[in-house]
Amino acid sequence: MNFVSYRDASQPQADLGEGRIQALVTSLTASSSPVQSGKARFLAVINPTRAAALPNLQTARELGYPELEIDGLAGIFGNKAMPEALRNRVAADVAAISREPEVRRKLEAGGHTVLNGTTEELKAAIARQRAWLGEITKLIDIRNAQ
Repeated sequence: MNFVSYRDASQPQADLGEGRIQALVTSLTASSSPVQSGKARFLAVINPTRAAALPNLQTARELGYPELEIDGLAGIFGNKAMPEALRNRVAADVAAISREPEVRRKLEAGGHTVLNGTTEELKAAIARQRAWLGEITKLIDIRNAQ
């Protein structure tokens, strides 16, 4: 399989829909257009858990490919100089809003997995993912992909 680098976020979906590429790893939201038009299909979720929007779609781990698993992390970030008390207050407010059933439903409908973690948990998850991706980058020499 060859790696294809894109500069425009919409081009991979068009290429998938037109058959110029055979596989695409992206968010459920970004890949839904070619799937809805019948030009592509979802194969697996690469997050650690199934997507609420597609509960019957298995994860890569469930299908026997744990090495393909990656957690699609998202968070709200602020300046490094932001006082810790303010950072914790923003995190608490976001967690409270995320627990509201209507907000959670809308986020999950968009393909998001809602986690109500702390700032420390997000930092730890980012550090784990950064280390894991660093190892993968060395293993496959992605900077010199042919």
